[in-house]
Parts: sequence; structure tokens; C-alpha cells
Amino acid sequence: MSSLGYRSAFKQMRNVYDSLSEEVSIFGFAPDYVPFPALDTGDGNAFEYQLGIARQKLAAAAAKEELATTASRSYEADSVSFQNELARLGTTYDNQLAELCGTFDDAHGRPMPATKRYAYLNEETKLLGDPCGRTGTGAIYQAISELQSQGLELRIVLQGGYDINAEIDIELDNQKRQCAAIQSLADYQISVGGEVKDLQHDISLIREQLAQADRVAQQAVTIAQTINCTQIFGTSTGGNCLTAAFAVLAIGSAYGALDYAHAFNEQIIRGKEDEIADLQSGLTAYTTNFQCTQIVINSESTMNKLALRLHQVDLEAMKASQALERATARVRELQNQAIRLEAEQAEMEEQTINVEAARNNPNVRIYKNDAILAAERTMTAALTEAYKATKVFEYYTSQSYGMAGDLFLVRMATHGDISLESYLDGLERAFTEFQESFGRPDLRVQIVSLRDDIMAIPRLDDAGVPIDHETRVQLFRDKLRDPALLDERGYTTLPFGTWLASVSPLTRNHKLSYVEAEIIGSDVGDELGRVYLRQVGTGAINGVDNHKSYYAFPKRTAVLNPFFNGHRQFGPEVYKNERLRDRPLVNGRWELVLNQRDELVNQDVNLSSLSDVRLYLYYTDFTPF
Repeated sequence: MSSLGYRSAFKQMRNVYDSLSEEVSIFGFAPDYVPFPALDTGDGNAFEYQLGIARQKLAAAAAKEELATTASRSYEADSVSFQNELARLGTTYDNQLAELCGTFDDAHGRPMPATKRYAYLNEETKLLGDPCGRTGTGAIYQAISELQSQGLELRIVLQGGYDINAEIDIELDNQKRQCAAIQSLADYQISVGGEVKDLQHDISLIREQLAQADRVAQQAVTIAQTINCTQIFGTSTGGNCLTAAFAVLAIGSAYGALDYAHAFNEQIIRGKEDEIADLQSGLTAYTTNFQCTQIVINSESTMNKLALRLHQVDLEAMKASQALERATARVRELQNQAIRLEAEQAEMEEQTINVEAARNNPNVRIYKNDAILAAERTMTAALTEAYKATKVFEYYTSQSYGMAGDLFLVRMATHGDISLESYLDGLERAFTEFQESFGRPDLRVQIVSLRDDIMAIPRLDDAGVPIDHETRVQLFRDKLRDPALLDERGYTTLPFGTWLASVSPLTRNHKLSYVEAEIIGSDVGDELGRVYLRQVGTGAINGVDNHKSYYAFPKRTAVLNPFFNGHRQFGPEVYKNERLRDRPLVNGRWELVLNQRDELVNQDVNLSSLSDVRLYLYYTDFTPF
């Protein structure tokens, strides 16, 4: 019996050690994790809903507490009563072990706790030896499944990082190849420009020769006129031919001067033409090289976006690693808890050997009867829900709750200086005061376009020329058919993020209210379709005091009924989805999923006819100015 007691104590020490080393809070949650409840229409806000759950648990704990404090201990003097109490304790332990380890059906079909104690009752569990957590049910099995899921999530995040690195390499290679092609074009144009320059020079020389021939022809005309005068002088008795002879000499001198001046001017013209040709050749090189510069600028913009995504993936990998560590610690904690309960159960059974000795033994856990055990369980559950309500309050109001430390001083539900009841009353008062200070939030909308925002189809080509709408739509359709967008289930999955820069700098506390989706295309079938929207990343809230906080939420998928081409066939409640209500609008990783593989209503939607898919994110915020 002593060894069992020591074993139980050591297991409890191991649980405490695991909780400290894995940085898990006292209630099993990480400090940045908000245990956000699932809300339906009409549930109110997240805090009011969670507070209601905490008060329900409080009522159950108060009832068990009252029963434990007033329970009779008449069994101390009555062996039969004591035996009955021990039997009830055995049932209590079996129920707790069933919750942890799961159950299996024995040969008669009765559900039994999946422990070594009962393993022999089933041929399959007999082969397992210790079937705890290995029968497909129970908290340990669920924790192991969550551990596997977190491991898969980490691999998916890491693969996303590898894919982004590959995109960066492809972008760099594309940049180099385009610039190399442009440089080759520039070299060719410069070479051709040189040849054109030589041709222009030849043309200039030919033009000069033609001009000289023209002058010779003019001189010939003048000489011809002079000869004509000489003939007249030879046959006539008078005239002005002597003067004409002197004129011939004067004309010759003038032509000589004109020839020199003309030749000088032609040299100047040829020099200017050469300069112009050089400038044109340089301009060609500058123009082509400027195209490369534009490509580099556009590529750098793409690279910056990829780098931002890479940083986000790095953050998500860290979060996934922490979640994996928490899941591992949770499995160990539950396994140790099961071992401790089995040890306590064995100790209790050993006491039944000698009832009288057990009754007189001061170390007997006589006061921890069934009522007290039940009160402890319900109180722990109520404290957990109160802690969750506190975290939701801090998230919803974007401020810390100053009295949160009192929660760890609570010992009873309704009694004592600091009871759980008084703590929840104070938390509710703080929420009322917040509403009185800041009023009701305003409703706004943010539109996220699959074509323009998520895929970022460019508006300018590599040369900086605007791309027309039809070309952009075709680029969008081509990218939408990319097999690389398919996930492991064959769904087209498109990750994206929302950022604080997209909201007004005068507003605070941006939280989702509801979401709608629209499909725009020419061949979309009937009025029914499905679009999945997942929020899987880290959320950010800019609080009313302008302090930014970051939160990790459970992954959640909203299945949206989209409307088509601006037309709504049904009532607004069909398209309005509140599954993500009160979560952060700003989130580092969303996933828009188009499922044409096994979503029947999407079979008639032709993806090749789509021009866009739009998400309408309706959110609330406060303006504290």
C-alpha cells in the first residue's frame, strides 16, 4: 500500500513538472490562447455566452459543494455503510478512468473502462495489455488524435514555407532570364543602330555629291550663257559681251566661295547627324535597360510580398510547434492522470481487505468520499469556465482584467471571502462598465477579391503598360486551374491574410460580425454553391488603448452559401454566416477553399468561366476618439 501511495505522489509531481516545462497554464491553456466558444445566431456576444456557461457550472459546483459539506459520515461506525461507500468510490474511479482511457465492450456487450484491470474481458484488449487510450474513445485517444493533427499541421506549414522559397527562386530566375533577354535585345539594337549610323553617313556623302553635281550643273548653265554671248560677239558689231566675260570670272570666284561654305556646312550637318545617331543609340540602350529596371522593381514588389508571407509562415511554424508541444504535454498529463487514478483505485481496494483496520487508519481517505470527489470535479470545471470567461473578456474588450489573480484564490463556489460567485459578479460588472464607456460598436465591411487581393493578378505588364480587363480575367482563370493550388484532399485552397493597414487608423478592436461570399462568372449553373472559409492563423487586435495583442484561436471553417453575379435568390439569412463571429478581422492566415471534388452543388460551376470570387467581411469596431 505504501508503494502505491508513493507511486501516486510521484505521478502527481510528474504532472506538475510537465505543466511547468511545457508552459501550459494551470487550466491547461497557453497564455496567448483564447478558448473561444462557438456562437449561433441569437447567442449574444462571445463574453456573454461564455459567462452563461461559467454560471451554469457554478450552479452545479454549488450544489455538489452543499452536498459534500452536509453529507453524513455515519459509515465510519458501520462496516456495511463503509463497504457501500467504497463500492461507490470504485464506481466513481471507473467512471473517471472511462472518461480518460475510453471504453470497450466485454464479451456480453457491456461497456467497460479501457484499463489493464478489465483488459481480460475482451480478446482484442487482452492482446493490447494496457488498452488505455487505444480503443478509439476517451480523452487520451482524443489528445493523441490532436497530437497527430498538430504534427500534420506543422508539416503543412513547413511545406508552405518550402513552397514560398521555391516561388522566390522562380521569381529570381524569371527576373534574370527576362533581363538577359532584354539586354540581348539592347545589344542587338545598338548594333543595328551602328549600322544605321553608317548608312546615314553614306547617305550624307551621297547627298553632298548630288549637291555638288547640282552646282556643277548651275555652273554649266552660266558658262553656256557666256558661250552664247561669245557667239553673238563674233557675228555682231557690238554688245555687252566684254562685261559678260568679266562676269564669268566673278561667277567662278563666287562659286568657289560657295563651294567652300557649302562643304563646311555639310561637315557640320554630318557631325550633327552623327551626334543624333549616337543619342538614338544611347536612348535605345537606356530604353531597353529601363525595361529591365521596371521588371526588377515589379519583381522586388513580388519578392517583398513573398518575404512577408515567409515571415508569416515562420510565425505560424512557431505557433504550430508550440501547439505540438502542448498536445504532447496534454497526452502525457492525461496518461499520468490515468495511472494516478488506477493507483488510487488499487489503494482503495486494498483497504477493503480489513474494513476495521481501514476505519481506524488515520491515513485512510475517509473524508474524500464520493460527494467530495464530485464537488472537486465540478468545482474544477467551474473554475476552468470562469478562466475561459476571463480570457474572452480580455479579448473582447482588448484590455486586461485587473482582478484575474483572484481566480487562483477561489476555494469554494459560494462561501468564503473570495468565492467563485463573487468573482463572476465582478467580471460581469467590468464588462458593463466597458459598454458604458465605449458604447456599442459600429458595423463596417471589407471586400477581399480572389483575383485582385488573394492572387494579386497584376494591373501592369513588365513594361509598365496597363493590362486590360479581359487579359487580367484570363490570367486569373489560368492561375485558378493551377494544380499546385490543390490540397491533399483535392480542394482548391488559396491562403491569404488581412492586415491592420486595411482598416481605419481611427478605429480599434476590429472583430468579425458575419461573412458573405459572391461568385462572379458567365457559367455558374443554378443558384446553389458552396465556398469554404477557414481561419487558421494568428489573430491581431489593436485595442482601445492602441496596444496590439496577438491571439491563437481554434481552427474553424465557415461553409458559405454564395450569391452569384450580385443576385440573391433567397433571403439574407441564407448568405449570412456568423460562424466566425467575434474573431479578429486581422489574421495572418485565412484559407479560401473551392471544392469541386465532392461538393455536389459545385459540380455545375465552371471555374474556367469565373472572373472573380469576392468575400465580404463584415466587422465591428470602436472609435475611442
